[in-house]
Order: sequence, then C-alpha cells, then structure tokens
Amino acid sequence: MTSVHELLPQGSSRRERSVQQVSQASADGLGFAYPATQVGATGNITVYYDPALGPPGLSLAQQFLSAALGPYNDMESFFGTSGGQCNVIIAPLSGNNDGSGGAFHYGCDFSSGGALYLDATFANNGVNPLNLEVGLYVAELSECFMGLQNRGWGCGFSNGEGLSRFCAEYETPLDTLDAFATGPAWAQAGFPDWVTNTEQTDRNAISTGCAIVYIYWMRSLGFSVPQIVQAGGATLAANYSALTGKNTAYQDLRAALEGFSVTSDNPFLRLGMSTAMGPASAGRTGNLFIFTVASTNGRILFNQIAPGGDWVGVQELPGGFVTDAPVAAGMQGTTLFVFAKDTQGQLHFTRAPQGGAFTPWEAVPGMIKTSLAPASAGRTGNLFVFAVESSGQIAFDQIAPGGNFVGWQTMPGGMTTATAVAAGMQGDTLFVFAKDNVGQLHFTKAPQGGAFAAWQGVPGGLITPAAPASAGRAGNLFIFAEKNDGSIAFNQIGPGGPFIGWQSMPSGVITDAPVAAGMQGTTLFVFAKDKQGVVHFVEAQAGGAFSAWRI
Repeated sequence: MTSVHELLPQGSSRRERSVQQVSQASADGLGFAYPATQVGATGNITVYYDPALGPPGLSLAQQFLSAALGPYNDMESFFGTSGGQCNVIIAPLSGNNDGSGGAFHYGCDFSSGGALYLDATFANNGVNPLNLEVGLYVAELSECFMGLQNRGWGCGFSNGEGLSRFCAEYETPLDTLDAFATGPAWAQAGFPDWVTNTEQTDRNAISTGCAIVYIYWMRSLGFSVPQIVQAGGATLAANYSALTGKNTAYQDLRAALEGFSVTSDNPFLRLGMSTAMGPASAGRTGNLFIFTVASTNGRILFNQIAPGGDWVGVQELPGGFVTDAPVAAGMQGTTLFVFAKDTQGQLHFTRAPQGGAFTPWEAVPGMIKTSLAPASAGRTGNLFVFAVESSGQIAFDQIAPGGNFVGWQTMPGGMTTATAVAAGMQGDTLFVFAKDNVGQLHFTKAPQGGAFAAWQGVPGGLITPAAPASAGRAGNLFIFAEKNDGSIAFNQIGPGGPFIGWQSMPSGVITDAPVAAGMQGTTLFVFAKDKQGVVHFVEAQAGGAFSAWRI
C-alpha cells in the first residue's frame, strides 16, 4: 500500500487515521484501511460504511448503493472493457463529513486499487451530498479502468488524473465538483505545455488542469467520451493525433482558448447552453430555435441558428417569466409560439412572427393546470398546445392565425400518462405521443380538419423512463425516447406507412432528461442535455445520416 492515488480539493489534505481507526480496521479482518460494515452489493460493487458515521452515514451509504451501478456501467462503455470487483468504503476521511477529505485508493487496477475510500458527504450544505459522493467514487473508479484498459492513461500521471476528474464531473450535475477544479491553476501558471509531455504525478494541479481542459476541448469539437477515452495515448498530444490525425495539439488548444477566461475546468461551456431540465425546439425554413430553463432562476433562455450559419448567442426570453418545468415550442405557419407553466401550474404563452419580436406573455385561457411540461405542434392553419392534468388525462387547445384559443378539450380514447406528451407534424397530419405507466409509448394522429384516431402502441417494445419528443416534415415524422441507460433511440414513419423500427442515435451523449427535436426547413435537429446539464445537438438533412453530437 505504498502508492496512494487521491482526489482532494485545492489546498486540502486528508486527515491522518487515528490509532483507534487503524486498530478497529485491523480487528474487522477485511483488509481495509478504515473500519467497515457492509451495506449491500450491486453488480461488481460492494458498499461499506464506517459505523462511526452513525445513522447519517448508513443512510448515505444506502442511497449511494442505489446510485453506484449506473456510473460503473458508463465507465465500462467509456473504456471499452468490462470492469472487475470493487469495494466502496464511505468513511470519515476529513472528520467533517462534507467531502473535503476527497477520496483515495491504492494501485491503478481492480486487483491492487479496487478498494475505493470516499469521504462521507452528508454534512455538506453547498452541494447535493449524494451527487458529491458519486463524484468522489467515479474519480477513483475510473482510475481502476485505466490500468485495466492499458492504453496510456496513467492513473498516477497528469493525463490520467485529468481524465478521472473529467469522468467524475461528467457523472454529476454541473458545479458539484467546483471545489476540486484544477483548470484555473493551469491558466494562472501561464498554460505550460503538459499536452506534449505528461507529468508523472497526479498531485500537480497545473498539469492536471491542462489535461481536463484538453478533454473538455475535445468534447467541444464533437468527440464522444468513448472516442476520447478509447483513443488512449501516453500523452494528450498522442490522444489528439489518434482522434484528428494532427500533430499540433498544444498549439491548437492554445488557439482554441484565445479570448477565453479559464475560470473553471470547462471554459468551453460558454459556447453552449446549460439546464437542469429537458430542452425544447421549433423551427421554420429560415431559422431554428432551442429553449432551455436556467438552473439558477427558472428564466427561459433561447438561441437560434440559420441554415448554414452559426448560433447567434444565448438570450433570455423577454418578460422575466419564471417556470419550474421544461417549456414547449411550436410553429403556426412561420409564427413561433412558446408555452411555459408558472409555479402554480397555469400555462402562458408568447409568440414571435418571422423577423419580429416576442409579444408580452399571456395566460392560455381556461382552467387547465398542470405540473408537467406542455407540448406543442402546429401547421399553417392552426397550432396545438397539450397539457397533462393531475388525473393523468391529456387536454389540448388550439388557435388559428389571428384568432383566439378555442377552449380546452380532453383527448379522446382515455389515455393517461404521468409524464409530458410530445407532438409533431407529418406534413399536415398531427401526431401525439404519450407513455403509459410501464414506459411503453402510444400515439394518436389527426389529419387537418379530421378527428383523432384511436390510440395505438408504437411498435418495437421500447420502454422509456422519460417523456418522448417528436418532429416531422412532409416526408416522415420522427419520435425520440430516452432508454433506461440514458442513451437515445428514435423511430420514424412515412405518410400512410408503418413505423420502421427503433434505432440508436449516435453515441456520445448520455442524458437524464427528455430530449427535444425541431425542423429547420427539412433539416432535423435533436437536442439533449448530458448529466452535467450541457445541451448538445445533432442534425440530419432529409435522406441523410445524423452528424456527430456537438455543443
């Protein structure tokens, strides 16, 4: 046990074990560095806690047990290899039970380093304690995979330390691990070249900071986490060469950072949008819009892109509207409508004609209230808005150009749901999708001027934990669903035809929220937030394949 690999906040140190802790750990006979009582096991992971932590420690360990398997499975996907057995011991590393003692393990594989020691976090009032515990766990777990993979990531070197911290941040909500950030240390040191060279230590914030900023740069260029990790490389320059074929990694990274202030591990975050909720999207021939809800204040943000152009920049929707659920967007001809619920469940809307400004927010008439996100879709003649009532029934309203909302009606067929619905247009035919209580998706459709058809199951048996998303054009309509592992699947249907079958979206984004889809003319855009809240997108032209995910 001579080689200790540890994660600590900047300027912190781990408290030395007491004589009593050493003695009790030895008496336990488990071979661990701290006293440990088993809480349970899931997959290859066995979870223990130090009984000195008392009931709060036990409760945290039980919560962690339920959360441990998902990140483990993600590491197997990222590194492209099956993992081994590991033991997680939640212990009072700091004595404060706030995570400031970080985490440590011995060795760089599951045989020598498979006992992962995590500081208890239940007393942390700044971030979610369970999320922080998961971050500490992933930082050490990923290093076990590095030795197993054996492609150049050194768990005791700067490149591997940067990767382990990136993985930890990827698996936790944005800002969870801010206290552990090292990117700014690299910037403050003048950006020394730890790209061409790898420092053979995991204790230098400067070289580690270079590595994590590099990895976020690769993500901003559209490379997926598995692509980056499986490209390997004893240096970041070697990784860059494997991914891009170029030999100018350090110069290109410095050029990419021109004009940026490196105040976090991910300076490229400002290029995109961030949210704790699912996004929304709608488009027309001239431009496409993406909407998110700010995590900090519930305000609604938007960005837009013209065909062949760049994103114009994130702006806040005027009017100061605050919501606690994802919004919905739809087009009535070329007029954009945005719908949002207030904190009491009342729906409101704003609209903007092509080339015009958004109108003041207005309440959608009627007594319908919802705790879930609305949905919307439209055509030249009318626009629809959908809401799920507290009973689970689905209600809809519609508005014609220059007219008023006609009044809320209940969708026929008795379909009930516990999540938001999705709506999309296949030419002038309106499709509505809803998931039942086991996660199976169903749909109904209505041609222009016609009634809704009976609800039918979407073939293929896909089960989803989240609300679906939909968008369409004249030739075909798409339906998107999150799978239980956070990957995204899609299906499509042509006019008068059947669904062709579920397919997987390009890899690269694991989501924990509903996705969004919208059309810019005949180009399909799909948006998804990752576990950190960063919104990514892909696009596909009519008849073409999806691009790689980008921020």
